[in-house]
Amino acid sequence: MVVILIILGIVFGKNDTKPEINQSSSAPAASNATASATTTGNHTDVTENEEALIKVTSNELLKAYKANEVAANKKFKDKKLSISGTINSIEAGLGDEPYVVLKAGDEFEIDMPQAKLATSETDKAANLKKGQKINMICTGDSEFAGTPMLSDCIIQ
Repeated sequence: MVVILIILGIVFGKNDTKPEINQSSSAPAASNATASATTTGNHTDVTENEEALIKVTSNELLKAYKANEVAANKKFKDKKLSISGTINSIEAGLGDEPYVVLKAGDEFEIDMPQAKLATSETDKAANLKKGQKINMICTGDSEFAGTPMLSDCIIQ
Protein backbone atom coordinates (compact mmCIF):
# COMPACT_ATOMS: atom_id res chain seq x y z
CA MET A 1 0.00 0.00 0.00
CA VAL A 2 2.85 2.36 0.87
CA VAL A 3 4.49 1.59 -2.49
CA ILE A 4 1.29 2.55 -4.31
CA LEU A 5 1.12 5.84 -2.43
CA ILE A 6 4.75 6.61 -3.26
CA ILE A 7 4.16 5.80 -6.92
CA LEU A 8 1.07 8.01 -7.01
CA GLY A 9 3.03 10.79 -5.32
CA ILE A 10 5.75 10.62 -7.93
CA VAL A 11 3.30 10.40 -10.83
CA PHE A 12 1.00 13.17 -9.78
CA GLY A 13 3.78 15.24 -8.27
CA LYS A 14 5.59 15.44 -11.62
CA ASN A 15 2.56 16.98 -13.30
CA ASP A 16 2.37 19.81 -10.76
CA THR A 17 5.25 21.56 -12.53
CA LYS A 18 3.43 21.92 -15.83
CA PRO A 19 -0.34 22.33 -15.29
CA GLU A 20 -0.45 25.74 -16.95
CA ILE A 21 1.06 24.38 -20.15
CA ASN A 22 -1.28 21.38 -20.31
CA GLN A 23 -4.32 23.30 -19.12
CA SER A 24 -3.92 26.02 -21.72
CA SER A 25 -3.32 23.56 -24.52
CA SER A 26 -6.18 21.23 -23.56
CA ALA A 27 -8.87 23.76 -22.79
CA PRO A 28 -9.16 25.21 -26.32
CA ALA A 29 -9.19 21.79 -27.95
CA ALA A 30 -11.89 20.52 -25.62
CA SER A 31 -14.02 23.62 -26.03
CA ASN A 32 -13.55 23.55 -29.82
CA ALA A 33 -14.52 19.89 -29.93
CA THR A 34 -17.67 20.64 -27.95
CA ALA A 35 -18.51 23.67 -30.04
CA SER A 36 -17.95 21.83 -33.32
CA ALA A 37 -20.09 18.92 -32.17
CA THR A 38 -23.00 21.28 -31.57
CA THR A 39 -22.46 23.41 -34.66
CA THR A 40 -23.43 21.81 -37.96
CA GLY A 41 -22.66 24.78 -40.19
CA ASN A 42 -18.88 24.69 -39.76
CA HIS A 43 -17.76 21.38 -41.25
CA THR A 44 -14.14 22.51 -41.64
CA ASP A 45 -13.67 22.89 -37.86
CA VAL A 46 -15.08 19.42 -37.23
CA THR A 47 -12.59 17.91 -39.70
CA GLU A 48 -9.64 19.80 -38.18
CA ASN A 49 -10.57 18.71 -34.64
CA GLU A 50 -11.01 15.09 -35.69
CA GLU A 51 -7.58 15.12 -37.37
CA ALA A 52 -5.97 16.66 -34.28
CA LEU A 53 -7.41 13.98 -31.99
CA ILE A 54 -6.01 10.47 -31.92
CA LYS A 55 -8.83 8.02 -31.23
CA VAL A 56 -7.80 5.13 -29.00
CA THR A 57 -9.36 2.72 -26.53
CA SER A 58 -7.89 1.99 -23.11
CA ASN A 59 -7.00 -1.54 -24.31
CA GLU A 60 -5.21 -0.23 -27.39
CA LEU A 61 -3.25 2.26 -25.29
CA LEU A 62 -2.12 -0.41 -22.83
CA LYS A 63 -1.17 -2.83 -25.62
CA ALA A 64 0.87 -0.13 -27.37
CA TYR A 65 2.87 0.65 -24.23
CA LYS A 66 3.41 -3.02 -23.42
CA ALA A 67 4.61 -3.74 -26.98
CA ASN A 68 7.05 -0.81 -27.30
CA GLU A 69 7.17 2.13 -24.92
CA VAL A 70 9.31 4.27 -27.25
CA ALA A 71 6.93 3.81 -30.19
CA ALA A 72 3.91 4.43 -27.94
CA ASN A 73 5.43 7.66 -26.62
CA LYS A 74 6.10 8.78 -30.18
CA LYS A 75 2.47 8.14 -31.07
CA PHE A 76 0.68 9.33 -27.89
CA LYS A 77 2.91 11.47 -25.62
CA ASP A 78 1.94 15.16 -25.56
CA LYS A 79 -0.78 14.45 -28.16
CA LYS A 80 -4.52 15.04 -27.82
CA LEU A 81 -6.30 11.72 -27.42
CA SER A 82 -9.96 10.82 -27.64
CA ILE A 83 -9.95 7.83 -25.33
CA SER A 84 -12.81 5.47 -24.63
CA GLY A 85 -13.08 2.71 -22.10
CA THR A 86 -14.81 1.37 -19.02
CA ILE A 87 -14.19 2.80 -15.57
CA ASN A 88 -12.38 0.41 -13.24
CA SER A 89 -12.22 2.93 -10.37
CA ILE A 90 -12.54 6.61 -9.52
CA GLU A 91 -9.78 7.81 -7.21
CA ALA A 92 -8.46 10.97 -5.57
CA GLY A 93 -4.71 11.47 -5.81
CA LEU A 94 -2.44 13.90 -4.03
CA GLY A 95 -4.26 17.10 -3.23
CA ASP A 96 -7.52 15.21 -3.74
CA GLU A 97 -7.20 15.64 -7.51
CA PRO A 98 -9.55 13.16 -9.21
CA TYR A 99 -8.37 10.52 -11.64
CA VAL A 100 -10.02 7.59 -13.34
CA VAL A 101 -8.51 4.14 -13.81
CA LEU A 102 -9.71 2.59 -17.07
CA LYS A 103 -10.13 -1.16 -17.52
CA ALA A 104 -7.60 -2.66 -19.92
CA GLY A 105 -5.95 -6.01 -20.36
CA ASP A 106 -7.21 -9.04 -18.49
CA GLU A 107 -8.87 -9.20 -15.08
CA PHE A 108 -5.50 -9.40 -13.28
CA GLU A 109 -3.90 -6.43 -15.08
CA ILE A 110 -2.20 -3.97 -12.72
CA ASP A 111 -1.02 -1.43 -15.31
CA MET A 112 -4.43 -0.07 -16.34
CA PRO A 113 -4.35 3.45 -17.85
CA GLN A 114 -4.82 6.29 -15.38
CA ALA A 115 -6.55 9.49 -16.50
CA LYS A 116 -5.95 12.57 -14.33
CA LEU A 117 -8.98 14.80 -14.74
CA ALA A 118 -8.78 18.54 -15.41
CA THR A 119 -9.74 20.64 -12.38
CA SER A 120 -12.96 21.66 -14.14
CA GLU A 121 -14.10 18.01 -14.09
CA THR A 122 -14.24 17.48 -10.30
CA ASP A 123 -18.03 17.76 -10.09
CA LYS A 124 -18.45 15.33 -13.00
CA ALA A 125 -16.05 12.89 -11.33
CA ALA A 126 -18.32 12.78 -8.27
CA ASN A 127 -21.10 11.37 -10.48
CA LEU A 128 -19.07 8.66 -12.22
CA LYS A 129 -19.67 4.99 -11.47
CA LYS A 130 -17.46 1.93 -11.57
CA GLY A 131 -18.21 -0.10 -14.72
CA GLN A 132 -19.54 2.95 -16.59
CA LYS A 133 -18.46 3.50 -20.21
CA ILE A 134 -16.62 6.80 -20.63
CA ASN A 135 -15.16 8.97 -23.38
CA MET A 136 -12.60 11.65 -22.60
CA ILE A 137 -10.33 14.09 -24.36
CA CYS A 138 -6.90 13.84 -22.70
CA THR A 139 -3.25 14.63 -23.23
CA GLY A 140 -0.97 11.61 -23.46
CA ASP A 141 1.52 11.73 -20.60
CA SER A 142 3.83 8.75 -21.22
CA GLU A 143 3.81 5.91 -18.71
CA PHE A 144 4.98 5.32 -15.18
CA ALA A 145 6.17 1.90 -14.08
CA GLY A 146 4.29 0.35 -17.00
CA THR A 147 1.05 2.27 -16.41
CA PRO A 148 -0.07 4.51 -19.29
CA MET A 149 -0.76 8.00 -17.94
CA LEU A 150 -3.14 10.65 -19.27
CA SER A 151 -3.54 14.21 -18.04
CA ASP A 152 -5.93 17.16 -18.26
CA CYS A 153 -8.82 14.88 -19.18
CA ILE A 154 -12.19 16.38 -20.09
CA ILE A 155 -15.17 14.03 -19.80
CA GLN A 156 -17.30 14.01 -22.94
